[in-house]
Amino acid sequence: MSKDILYAFDHYGVTPDSVKAAEKVLADNGLETDEVQSVLQAIGYALFDCELYPSPECLKQRGILPRDPDEKVVYCGVEMRYSQQKELEPLLQEFWVWFDCNNFATNLEGDYEKETGKSCVWWTNEGDDSHWRNTLPRDEDYHTNGFTEEFAEWMDKKVIEEYLKGKTTLKKIIAAFKKK
Repeated sequence: MSKDILYAFDHYGVTPDSVKAAEKVLADNGLETDEVQSVLQAIGYALFDCELYPSPECLKQRGILPRDPDEKVVYCGVEMRYSQQKELEPLLQEFWVWFDCNNFATNLEGDYEKETGKSCVWWTNEGDDSHWRNTLPRDEDYHTNGFTEEFAEWMDKKVIEEYLKGKTTLKKIIAAFKKK
């Protein structure tokens, strides 16, 4: 699958203006108007392995085109409005900073292991810091403390559930977890 024009912007200096200028050069040199974009796209594939005409969705995701705040999006596996996603992104980041530094988090780890039957970490300490044992294949160091990606997704959904129930601050979300 080819990369999109945003990759070309970032890595090769291709800009929307330079694409328009290239279209004009092709048209000025006798290429039919309805063929200009097709030929330029073929050149984009050959030179950059990039889509030079990205979809509106691609442009929205990168913030180049504005999104409708009420647009439906899927964030962490949950369908919501785009405006909710934008509010949630920094809240989830705050949550993980708190989670990484707080002993209460152990209770949530235990909840995950009871609910899913899986370990929430890809390593475990067997007595002292010099003896670590991998519990799972390490696909990705999702967080600095070695949580599995599945656990991180499970926790993200728990935070989102509380947010959608009206808990819009980290303090309220943590309070909801402590009540359970």
